[in-house]
Amino acid sequence: MKKLIVTFFLLCFNYFLVAQESFQVARIIKCDNEAEVIEQSHTYDSPNKRFMPRHRELQQYIVDWVKEGQLQAFACTPQLADFSKTLSIDDFNDARRYYDEIIDDEVTLVAPDLYKIGIEESVTYYPDKQSFDYKIQTLVLYIPDELGSQSKNLKGGPVARFRYDDLVKLWSQSYQASLQEGMYEKLACFFQLYEDNTSQVSFQEAFEQRLFQAETIQVIPEEKEVILEKEINYQPNKTVVDDLLYAPQFMRLDEKTIRTTIVEQLDLRKELGFFREENTLTKSIIEGVRQGKITPYYSYTDDVIINWEQAVMTKERFESELTYYDPVIKEDVRLRNEDIYIIEVTSIVDIEEGKKISYTPYQLSLLISREITMYGFEYEVATFKFEELVPYFKAIEKELGYAYNKSKRKKISFDKVFQNRFFKQEPQIMKFSNILDDHISNFVRDYFSYYGDYPETDIMIQKEQEEGNKVRAYLESLAGK
Repeated sequence: MKKLIVTFFLLCFNYFLVAQESFQVARIIKCDNEAEVIEQSHTYDSPNKRFMPRHRELQQYIVDWVKEGQLQAFACTPQLADFSKTLSIDDFNDARRYYDEIIDDEVTLVAPDLYKIGIEESVTYYPDKQSFDYKIQTLVLYIPDELGSQSKNLKGGPVARFRYDDLVKLWSQSYQASLQEGMYEKLACFFQLYEDNTSQVSFQEAFEQRLFQAETIQVIPEEKEVILEKEINYQPNKTVVDDLLYAPQFMRLDEKTIRTTIVEQLDLRKELGFFREENTLTKSIIEGVRQGKITPYYSYTDDVIINWEQAVMTKERFESELTYYDPVIKEDVRLRNEDIYIIEVTSIVDIEEGKKISYTPYQLSLLISREITMYGFEYEVATFKFEELVPYFKAIEKELGYAYNKSKRKKISFDKVFQNRFFKQEPQIMKFSNILDDHISNFVRDYFSYYGDYPETDIMIQKEQEEGNKVRAYLESLAGK
C-alpha cells in the first residue's frame, strides 16, 4: 500500500515537472518618440510609442522618481532580477554621464535618450495548454547602442535596474490621481489603446496585458529559448479606428459620456456684439488688468494645462506685450484695442454619445493676428482663467455687455456669450486633445513638408480651417448630430 502511495506521488510530481517549464527572459522595448508621416497622416511606427504621452514619457517618470527619492535604483549585475546592489542618486546620475570630447565637458543623458527599456521576467510554459504565464520582475533603463556614435566615451548598455513592484505602486498612485482631475491632458502614466481613442489604461495594465512589442535578448537557461518560438504574445493589434495620432483623444467619464479638450479661435471682427466701441471685449479685459481686477497669465503658447501659480504675469509685462516689432518701419508699435481681434478659447467638451455635446470654457487668450505681426503665426499677449473673468464680466455687464439679446433688446454679460456659444459663426478649431499634444497648424506644416511643399500662408490657413472643420464634424457625429 505504501509503495502504491509513493508511486502515485512520484507520478504526480513527474507529471507536474513535464506539464510546465519555467525560465527567465530578458527583453528590450524600444520607446523612441520620433513619429513618421505616412500617406498624408501621422502615425507611430511602433505600438510602444503609446508609452510616450505628451510631456512625460515612461522613462521620464522613472528618472524623476529616482531624483525625488521615491524609487530605488539597483546596479545591473549579470544575473537577471538581481537586487543585491543599490545605487544612490549620485550613482544613478553618474551612470548616465559621459565626457564629450567635442564640447570638452561632461554630459548627462536625459530621459528621452534612454529610449530602450528592458524587462526581466519569469516565464512559465504549459505544454498541454500551449500557454504562457508571465511575471515581470524588473525594468531596466538602457543607453541605446546607436547613441555611441556621439562620442567615443559613450557606450550603449544598461544604466540601472528597478523592481517592477515598486514601479507598479508609483504608476497606480499617479494614474488614479490623474483620473480625478477629469481631463485628458492631465492623465499620467497611461497607455493609449489602439482600437479605441476613447479609452486608456495604466502603464501597469499595458505591461501585464502585453500591449507592446519586445525583442528577446537573453533566456536563462539558454536551452529554453526554443520554447519562445511558440509564443504569440507581444503582437498587439495595430488596427486603429481613425488615425490614433490625429483623431481627438478622449477621457471616458462613464459608459455614455466622453470628454476632450479643444482650443478655438474667434475673429472678433466677425462677431459684431464683441467688436464695437473700439473692440469692447478686448478693451474691457485690458482695462480690467490695468485696474487690478483680473490677472493675466503666461500660457507658453502650447500648453492647455497651465501651472497658474507659476504663470502669473505682472502688469508691467502685460503692458509690454501690447507692443510688437514692425520689421517694415523697424520700430516697436503700440497696439490699439481694435488691433487685438483674435481670441482663443480653451473649452472642456463633454459628449454624451448619440445625444448631445456641451462646451465648458476653461481659459481665454488675447492674440495678435498673424496679419499684423507678419510672422506667419499669431502672437499671444496673455491668457486668463475663465472662472476669474466671469465675476468681472458680470460686474461690467450694464456698461460693456455683449450688444443685446435681439428678442428682449437687452445686454448680456460676456461670460454667457461664451458659455452659451452665442457666436455669429462657428469658431475655428486650432487644437484638440491628441497624443502629440500638437496644434493643427503643426500637423498641416508636417503634411506639406513631408511632400516638400512650402505653400503661401493663405494656403496653410485654408488647410488648417479644413482640418479644423473635420474635427468639428467628427465631434458632432459622436454626439449624434
